[in-house]
Amino acid sequence: MKPTACTLVALVVFGCSSDPGAPTTSSDDAGDLAATHDLANRPDAPVTADAATPDASASDIGALVSPGWHDRAALPAPQQEVAVVPLDGLIYVMGGFSDTARQLATVIVYDPRTDGWSARADFPTPAHHMNASVVDGKIWVTGFVHQGFTPDGRTFVYDPTDDSWTPGADLPQGRGRGASAIGVIDNQIYVAGGLGPGGAQPWVDVLDPSTGVWTALPDAPRAFDHAGYGVVGGKLVVAAGRNGSIPSYVDGVHILDPATGVWSDGAPIPTARGGVASAVHGGKLYVFGGEGDPDSPGRVFPQVEVYDVAADSWVELEPMPMPRHGFAGATLDDIIYLPGGAATEFLDAVATHQIFVP
Repeated sequence: MKPTACTLVALVVFGCSSDPGAPTTSSDDAGDLAATHDLANRPDAPVTADAATPDASASDIGALVSPGWHDRAALPAPQQEVAVVPLDGLIYVMGGFSDTARQLATVIVYDPRTDGWSARADFPTPAHHMNASVVDGKIWVTGFVHQGFTPDGRTFVYDPTDDSWTPGADLPQGRGRGASAIGVIDNQIYVAGGLGPGGAQPWVDVLDPSTGVWTALPDAPRAFDHAGYGVVGGKLVVAAGRNGSIPSYVDGVHILDPATGVWSDGAPIPTARGGVASAVHGGKLYVFGGEGDPDSPGRVFPQVEVYDVAADSWVELEPMPMPRHGFAGATLDDIIYLPGGAATEFLDAVATHQIFVP
């Protein structure tokens, strides 16, 4: 495996119930969790045996780690339904739920060179199922869910140069949502599907960050949320997901060509599921875990399946060492980072942080 420049983000996917009867939590619950995220008083976790030395460059790390699964420094506290993106050689983990179902506004970053975590400015409101992406060196959150499972169409932009969040162009009125499929293509942010008013939606909206203008495209072939997704070959690939309750998952694969706005179907994913994590590496979409497995005591899927978009075919890899849902994947220098998540269906946040090296 050869180290490369930072691979394009494979953004957040999630696995929490969209059932209207799900328990709700107050929007200010995150304040109760501040003590567990007091990173200033926490020493950096030791570098594990197969990690790079602290003075290694970020691009060296992929060459120093063998293929397969490896543990990394755990999150400072359990966290699920998170957004995860790579930026400037760091992995950002944002929002979600604690292990007591409290909503979080925390933003933490992982440095692969030191195997340690540090804190950044909180998100403006406790939130989960964020639609997060990176454009021109900034993090864009274009919609999310909060106050239980209420969709919110606001946009916020994070600038790492001054560690600050500012408002951006909100999603069109009535089309706010989280748990969407997100892709950045030609510096345009695509928001497809997601958990919106009344449940899963088929909507597709595109934001031009340079102008703040949103454009609505024709609907996706089906309503969905909690799907796997990524940008491959300049197209947005959406795999599996669900359209309502946890067991309402499907095996459909759909591909959006931004040049035409037309969707095409791909080969179905072998294991239908929702609440997965996903990431892109080497022109392929990797889909991890998920929830609703009727054959698992914790009802969490261990499957790892890889979609070769060019060949329109799937390959199943060895299962996850710790099955999870409600986590997210981000690719940086040939390594897929998979922090957080939950070990059992619905709410059971963990602090686990593992990497997968294809």
